[in-house]
Amino acid sequence: MKKFHPTVQVNAFELQHPFKRDDGSIIKRLDLRRLNFSDLEAMENAKTNLQASRIAITRVCSLSPDEVGRMDAADFNALDQELAGFMFHQDSESSSEDSSDQ
Repeated sequence: MKKFHPTVQVNAFELQHPFKRDDGSIIKRLDLRRLNFSDLEAMENAKTNLQASRIAITRVCSLSPDEVGRMDAADFNALDQELAGFMFHQDSESSSEDSSDQ
């Protein structure tokens, strides 16, 4: 019997303004995975959209809350838009499958 090994789509996000990790190393690029249902649940109790975005970025980029707090606002906003695209756009593979069914 074959075991199912799901793949996780990871996108690279180049920071315009690198910042320091908690360990002192410099973050120049973030690897972010697509949001999953658990991420959405974690975001659900946020009181503001900004808090929800911070939770999402912390989770999908494997950053600490303090690290997200050191991120430049322009990078934060651009990354937030990138994550919004994950929620509202299908990937090209499933889109092409959907269109072939019609």
